[in-house]
Amino acid sequence: MVDRPTFALDETGMMINNTVFFITGKYIHFLIAYLNSLLCDWQFGKICATSGTGTRRWIKQYIEQIYVPIPTEEKNSKMKRIIEELNNANENTKAKLISKIDNMVVTLFNLNPEEQNFVRIQLPYR
Repeated sequence: MVDRPTFALDETGMMINNTVFFITGKYIHFLIAYLNSLLCDWQFGKICATSGTGTRRWIKQYIEQIYVPIPTEEKNSKMKRIIEELNNANENTKAKLISKIDNMVVTLFNLNPEEQNFVRIQLPYR
């Protein structure tokens, strides 16, 4: 139960226990960026169970319902570069990179500025 998405990419081979879920795939960098994006967070809030105190249950039965566009190799590569930058960024740069990911994601759905603003208002912590 968390108040926002917390997907992370582990390339170190860490061991996990039964309280951690994992995903794999060809476009894993894109998927991690997308699942942490503003638009995905908003979409998830429409389908998931909540605690009533602002936290959400990020579990398989709800995550499977999220619409995820299949990226091109180019978009996956761009997201991979941004994620790599994000992993090594300081706090000031992180916000800019997260915003860059959010902007790339909304272009996948051709949202106009009014629609983008609507989503941002729904998630005030972004």
